[in-house]
Amino acid sequence: EQTERIDDLEKNDGFGKGVPEDDTITWKNEDHTKSQNIFYLHGALHLFGVGTTLEKHTWINTGITLVDQTRTAIYKNKFPLFVSEGEHSKKLQKIKHDPYLHHCYKSFLRELRQGNSKKHNEKSLFIFGHSLDSNDDHIILEIAKGSHSYLYVSIYDKPDSEDNHRIIEKVKELKRQRDEKFPLEVHFYDAESAKIWG
Repeated sequence: EQTERIDDLEKNDGFGKGVPEDDTITWKNEDHTKSQNIFYLHGALHLFGVGTTLEKHTWINTGITLVDQTRTAIYKNKFPLFVSEGEHSKKLQKIKHDPYLHHCYKSFLRELRQGNSKKHNEKSLFIFGHSLDSNDDHIILEIAKGSHSYLYVSIYDKPDSEDNHRIIEKVKELKRQRDEKFPLEVHFYDAESAKIWG
């Protein structure tokens, strides 16, 4: 059996150059991102709103580290598009008021609810490095409403630690909330085994 390597998969975060001579990478907006398959649900520290444009800082186009680019931008009173604080209802409110974040959220919901037949819902969802805190219930509750058959959740360090116990209980609650037409099989895995950075 041949498996696809992550490097072989097509990746499209919806950002691209306007003209070849320009180092600026911008989000092409919802109308031009039909093949987008990478979504920053809560933004990211390398995404910056500039007027009505959303720019992505990259090292490959500038040769400047992302940390240095971010420092320079903040020095110029430009701040990353990043939702990290507040109750889940406040985070969702901010998401719905930003075109990029709202597009990502709607795309995530579409993926979670895709397919009403067994053939379509035998998909897996992987959660890596997430604490599943209540301030992200706007995401967690949507996973419970979804139709994916399998959920893989990373845990770090000792499985019986207080943090991991809380995560496991949260996932059990999520599973109990799932519609019985779409049962959810849950697996936990060691976060250190994933080797997501190569």
